[in-house]
Amino acid sequence: MKRFGSWVVLVLFSVILTGTVTDSRSAPVSAQEKVTEPRFIELDRVAISKKRKDVNGKRRDVWVLRLQGTAKRLPAGTKVEFQVVWRREVLERHVFTIDQSKRVKADFDCTKIDGCIADLFIRTSIAFDRQTPDVRKAMEKRPEDFWINTSPWGDSYLDKSFRVGTEEDLQKQNADVKKFFEEKLRALIALDNEMTQAYDDAKNKVRFVKGDKLDEKGWQQWMAKNVRKPVGKIQKEIGKNRGSIRFFRHKRDLETYLVDIANAVARRSVDRSKLIYKRFELPVAKEDISHGLDVNTRKKPRKKWFKQRIDQLCESQGLEGILELLK
Repeated sequence: MKRFGSWVVLVLFSVILTGTVTDSRSAPVSAQEKVTEPRFIELDRVAISKKRKDVNGKRRDVWVLRLQGTAKRLPAGTKVEFQVVWRREVLERHVFTIDQSKRVKADFDCTKIDGCIADLFIRTSIAFDRQTPDVRKAMEKRPEDFWINTSPWGDSYLDKSFRVGTEEDLQKQNADVKKFFEEKLRALIALDNEMTQAYDDAKNKVRFVKGDKLDEKGWQQWMAKNVRKPVGKIQKEIGKNRGSIRFFRHKRDLETYLVDIANAVARRSVDRSKLIYKRFELPVAKEDISHGLDVNTRKKPRKKWFKQRIDQLCESQGLEGILELLK
């Protein structure tokens, strides 16, 4: 323990005197100014354009990414994964094998990019365990460049950021996204209002009753057709859009606010059924519990919290006159 302590003091003393430390590849680095190491791949060109292509038997527009550069530091045969990244989201992954020329010249079809977005950049990933035996041997002979236990290695090319779509395209996309939120929000509020009215009618024996008894089948069929089926459809649409880049800048609105609102309507349908069965002194029907909808919400969907979620989404998307629709 004393030896370890002495060693730490010695290292700290050395840093103070010399003003240098050591980075992950053992290159000297100034305490004030870090030296930038050469990249494994030097990209000279990063460009993207739209082309008409066949994708899974269908003709459609596809963004084609063109990369050009050199990979002089990598052994021939190295497999490199080029990633298209927005912030921390990886949109595309494409593998390229370095040949004897050490030149990088590749066109990649970006079929997963389905909208407009700015500030994209390229990131590389070179995994030791995905290389051929010959490439691994070549890497093991150069420990100064390839620390095996730190694999995968790679670089980010933030200096060559790019965008897909024009500013006009982006404005149109934002308008379409706003329309999506408004339509779903209006639909969910209308469903909740209809459900509230149906519950009041059943409670007051205006509808869903036969004599003094609850018409269980009528109630279940109405709830399934008029509330749960349309809510389920909206939940599927939300899930479908989760991976779309059109919603990346609206992730909180989609995955928090709108998900909570949709799930709250689904959960309130269960709660209303429980209350109406209890009022008529009946056991809760299995059909009103096992409906296949997502009823998970961050809080109990009471009216105050429900209104708060709607208000948060409206404020974020700049929607007016929506909250007043809720009864």
